[in-house]
Amino acid sequence: MKSISELAAARVLRSRCSVSVLRKYLKDKDFSSEEIEPVIESFIEYGYLDDLQYCRDFIAHGERKGWGELRIKRELRKRELSTDDISVSFDEKAENAEAEDINSEADRALAVALKVIRQSGMDIENRLPEKLRNRIIRRLSTYGYSSSIVFSTLSKLDELARDEILIDYEV
Repeated sequence: MKSISELAAARVLRSRCSVSVLRKYLKDKDFSSEEIEPVIESFIEYGYLDDLQYCRDFIAHGERKGWGELRIKRELRKRELSTDDISVSFDEKAENAEAEDINSEADRALAVALKVIRQSGMDIENRLPEKLRNRIIRRLSTYGYSSSIVFSTLSKLDELARDEILIDYEV
């Protein structure tokens, strides 16, 4: 039978996880809290578990997938990360984005919407067809963008369509 340290290491190596997920995993393996806590503490000390870094990395992952802030936060809560770590990570991201002026949430939403338009193959003259607008709204909502981002993206798309530069526009 494997020791608690071996099981914990195997779990962390299989896929990154939060402290609470590892704790729950070890409890499900019938280890007591007295056995679990020293292992958790040593993993934190050696850097194998770092909830704050996990949040930072997951935010970047979600952004690469085109997700909005709401979806990323929902996914982080599913992974049992603390609201404090989530908030700190998003605050750090906001500070870095202001300093570096990098890919904003509105730009990511526009990129997702443009992808939907390209995939649709619809002709767009002066205004997006209602069917396509609804598809974009559903996609952006599914990806976790707030309603203000969704509607500002639709306004931007309408503006680009009126100016007849929608097809050539790249984010």
